[in-house]
Amino acid sequence: MIRSFIALALPTPIREQAKALQTKAAGLGIRCVPPENLHLTLAFLGDQPQTALEDLHPGLDAISLPPVPLQSAGVVPFSAKHQTAIALTIKDTPELSALHKAVARAVRHSGIRLERRKFRPHVTIARMASSQMASSAAQTLLAGTPPQPIAPERTDSFALYESELTPQGARYTPLADYSLR
Repeated sequence: MIRSFIALALPTPIREQAKALQTKAAGLGIRCVPPENLHLTLAFLGDQPQTALEDLHPGLDAISLPPVPLQSAGVVPFSAKHQTAIALTIKDTPELSALHKAVARAVRHSGIRLERRKFRPHVTIARMASSQMASSAAQTLLAGTPPQPIAPERTDSFALYESELTPQGARYTPLADYSLR
């Protein structure tokens, strides 16, 4: 079984903005996501057999959409099923929503079940022990100098990743890259 997800690569300005927030967070003693793990998840697949991921490949490869503009929208505490985090939110544009829906269709068409949850585009920058800590940390990060809005930057690819959990944290390895054209 391969723990996997599909995610967008981040354009350099958004990656740099996330890393600047991480520098500020690290100064507060917050455990940050390694910079090489920064991404925007389109679909979390969970544990899948190799054959399921092979069956998924043609559907992802067939997605024919233009590059997607990404623009940061703010910093928020973010609670998911089993984690609490601080996230750099990304503006949900029609292009991003269309890509998310196309990826979800391809995943479901290949026979992989997805959890039903609202798509909230974000880049996790740090993980926390509790939602109260995340809320306080997000407020502190926003105090003084909130992230400056940057012009939308286009990303022209997404990838299927393996997520290997290790004692040192998650390690992400791209299994396949897909171009937006």
